[in-house]
Amino acid sequence: MKVVIVEDEKLSADHLSLLLQRINSNIQIINYFDSVKATTKAFEEGLQADLLFLDIHLADGKSFEIFTKIKLDIAIIFTTAYDNYAIQAFKQNSIDYLLKPISQKDLNYALEKYNNQQQIGNKRLIDNITTAYEQLNKQYKSRFLVKFGQSISTVQTDDIHHFESQDSL
Repeated sequence: MKVVIVEDEKLSADHLSLLLQRINSNIQIINYFDSVKATTKAFEEGLQADLLFLDIHLADGKSFEIFTKIKLDIAIIFTTAYDNYAIQAFKQNSIDYLLKPISQKDLNYALEKYNNQQQIGNKRLIDNITTAYEQLNKQYKSRFLVKFGQSISTVQTDDIHHFESQDSL
């Protein structure tokens, strides 16, 4: 899992990084940012990540300004010392809202929520692909039974050009 941490306090960023590595050594922290400007620029230039840890108060403003400048299609876990931004945070693509100091238990719970959402998303994607495949490979009738007078004959679908009805029959 590729993670970006946006935090203007180095000690908090280091603490979060340490906790993430304790929980799962496969978590790859690909970048740290400490400002709205640097974060916005990096994502505008194509930075890709699976999960974003986002402090609310940054060096040059509130992190919510990022969402007014760019569209982020990434899961977010907010990390902050302030509890009064929770509603605003959940209006974004937020998974959780962790209050500092972050505990390993709370972080682990937030990561479990993220993993559960990813599994649900993957299941939906697989279901959609399966449905599309079934539609593309749907088996249609290969023959029809047609009544001619008192007898019934089999007609292959490849031999049919069109159907006509007479006398509503």
